[in-house]
Amino acid sequence: MAILSPPPDHAEKKSAHASEQERADVVIERERWRDLMRHLDPRRLICVDESGAKTNMARRFGRAPPGELLAAIPHGHWKTTTFTAGLHRTDGLVAPMVLDGPKDGIAFEAYLPARSGHPARVGDDYWFACAGALRR
Repeated sequence: MAILSPPPDHAEKKSAHASEQERADVVIERERWRDLMRHLDPRRLICVDESGAKTNMARRFGRAPPGELLAAIPHGHWKTTTFTAGLHRTDGLVAPMVLDGPKDGIAFEAYLPARSGHPARVGDDYWFACAGALRR
């Protein structure tokens, strides 16, 4: 089977990017961030992120054999559970925390690794992927 190359005027698939990346102030900040990243020691880097689940995320519709129920889902008792942890290159998963509810700025401050049981060592660099939780 022969594979034909597309015609020269054929568009290629491209990824969209945020238009803010073109602003002068954002360009400067991104360059500053790249410079900062060059100085990080990956052996001392701890990436902190969160993930959540809500009971109203369950599918309410689906297919099942005639006469059988799809699933039992609690109605009107919507709850949120948030899991936060750090990932360290050599120590693995560090400072896990499960919160019964959404995480806000107060819960985030309670989580901070220095207070969550993981020994913060001099030289450790923390990168928080859950920056939205910093708002109060």
